[in-house]
Order: sequence, then C-alpha cells, then structure tokens
Amino acid sequence: MTDQISNIFAEDATCEKMGESKSSLISLKETSQKPWPPAGVKWYYSDDYTAIAHGDCRDILPTLEPVDLVLTDPPYNVGMAFGDKTDDSRSDYEQWCEGWFSMLNTTASLITPGIANLAMWMKHSPRWILAWSKANSMKRVTVGFNCWEPILLFGKPPCNSYRDLFMAPTVAQKEAVGHPTPKPLLLFKQLIVGFSNGGDTVLDIFLGSGTTTLAAKQLGRKAIGIEIEEKYCEIAVKRLAQGVLSFKS
Repeated sequence: MTDQISNIFAEDATCEKMGESKSSLISLKETSQKPWPPAGVKWYYSDDYTAIAHGDCRDILPTLEPVDLVLTDPPYNVGMAFGDKTDDSRSDYEQWCEGWFSMLNTTASLITPGIANLAMWMKHSPRWILAWSKANSMKRVTVGFNCWEPILLFGKPPCNSYRDLFMAPTVAQKEAVGHPTPKPLLLFKQLIVGFSNGGDTVLDIFLGSGTTTLAAKQLGRKAIGIEIEEKYCEIAVKRLAQGVLSFKS
C-alpha cells in the first residue's frame, strides 16, 4: 500500500497498475498515432500534451472526436463574476446544462455540480456520487460549515479508482490568481489517476484556470480544454509552462 501511494502520481500511473485488469487499455503508442492537436478546431494553444480552445463549448464540442474521460467544473449559477461572456445567474440554467451535457462524446464524465444543484443533476441518473472532502473549508451553509462537495460520475470510465472519497484541502494557488474558484490541483490529479490510464485523453469544457490540463500533462495524459473567457485561457497557458514533472528517481 505504501508503494502504491508513493507512486500514485507517476507520469505513467494508471488504474491498471493499481490492480485492475483492463483489456481495452489505450497505449501511449496507439494514442500517439492519432493527429494531435485534433483537426477541425482553431486552437488558442497547443503542445505535445495539451490543446486549448477559446470559445463556447457548445460550438466546439460537435467538432471533437470521442475522448476517454470528461472532467469539468461548470458554473454553479450562484452569481459569481467570472467574466463578460459567462452568465452565472441564468434563468434557464437547467436547460443550459442539459444542452452541453447532451453533447459530451465520451464513455465517462466526472462533473462537479455544486452541492446546491445536486437535486437537479440527479434527474440524469449518475452512476455514482463521489465525495470531495475539504476539511479546511470555511464556507457557511444552512447547517454550518460545508466540508464536502459532490462529484458526479456518469457512464463507465476507462477504469475504477477503488474509492469514492477524495481528500484535498482548499489552498491558495498563486499560479491560478485571477480566477475566483480554481479547484485544487491535488483533487484533479487524484481523479485523473483514478479514472483514466496513461495515454488517455481528458476533456474539460469549462477549463477556467487550467487545473485539468495541468494535472493531465503532469500525469502523462493528453488533455483538451475549452474556455469561453480569454483571460482564463491566458492563465491556463502560463500554468502549463511548468511542463511535465518527473517523478522518477
């Protein structure tokens, strides 16, 4: 168990290495044979691991081929000031979510819905509800401090994480300054390791400050990010300058 924990964030980490046998494992060699970045999109930024598009996900999704995993953190409709092109106080929020959700071309999706929207999302029958434990959270809710958030799993992911509780404190991320609600890098790295294999492609249609693309790149996955606010595209690209970290001795 100690070795598994110490190696969980290796570049070639896969859930198969954590104990699951999977005949449909996509190898890095097979993935590298696919055109990269994917054709048909005007990319804001791309490198050997990452492709970022600036625009509305509803316009870009129809141009993309299937991906292995969607991991995304959509606006919660709570009036957050994200930018001029993002309406976080929509009267048609449920219909808007149904629109982009129906366009996802993947076998599995992980969506952080916001705890206040959980009932709305249950209409779509998630396969499971995962929990993000954020013990240091100081956010007040009806019953006191909100110390967890749901993560909804839809479909069948490339592999299973063998757990449904993920612990990651909410910490200041200097490299993500400028975005009001960045998710912890540690959380998204745990989710990517738990539900994908090395060489898989991960898609985030609400990229924000680029946590998903950075986590995927550091873990040896390819990632596609879509973001409607250009200022956040800029932040995401700057974060990627950290490159792929080496975890091998």
